[in-house]
Amino acid sequence: MQRKRLSELQKLGYLIFRKEIALSDRIGRGEFGEVLKATYHGRQVAVKIYKKTASKLAITYEASLMTKLNHPNLVSFIGLVYEPDDAVYLITEYLANGSLLTYLHSRTRDEITELTKLKFSIDVCRGLVYLEERDFIHRDIAARNVLLSGQIPNLIAKVADFGMARDLHDLSIVPGATSNQASKLNNNTPTLVILNSPSSDTIEKYPKPDHETHHQSFEAANNNNNNNNNNNNNNNNNNNNN
Repeated sequence: MQRKRLSELQKLGYLIFRKEIALSDRIGRGEFGEVLKATYHGRQVAVKIYKKTASKLAITYEASLMTKLNHPNLVSFIGLVYEPDDAVYLITEYLANGSLLTYLHSRTRDEITELTKLKFSIDVCRGLVYLEERDFIHRDIAARNVLLSGQIPNLIAKVADFGMARDLHDLSIVPGATSNQASKLNNNTPTLVILNSPSSDTIEKYPKPDHETHHQSFEAANNNNNNNNNNNNNNNNNNNNN
């Protein structure tokens, strides 16, 4: 399966040589590795560099899935650098405005109007509808996984990070994923993972995801964002009173 996916990526022109990527500043990091800003043939891109211990099978699954997606409210996939003896790079479009989470945390209630929140919600819903129509489930909907494109005040929200996503026609078990990855998912949603791995902390099986997953995940994420925004406003008010 691994060879088949790599062969398909190569045929579609998505396999990229490491020397074609000019790495620059780090713009993020996580359990998986780090994200760097880079240049690819004159175009600014974002490069997710995985740790050498990461499951290459899971990464190629994510890359293969992203080649099937093309929508203005989903982050665009550009290519994959795959060198068996080195780190694997997953390359996407670069969005300078960062995540929706950062945007919400850096602004007050007056700056984030109901109309703005509605606009972002509609953008995310459009992306999720596109996925559902093609039988894909994201399974990790959260403000940290929504990036912003364009210029203020005309920002466009794009769903990103398809590392937990699934094609409902290909619910094969992915080795190498652990309960640490699953724990990032919201506890109030059924966005759980089908996992299998020799790791001692692996969760071996979860309920199969379906389209209802998106609806409940989006509602929970939206509630969390509203709560976080209210907390930020309360903190700002307390600081002003002091």
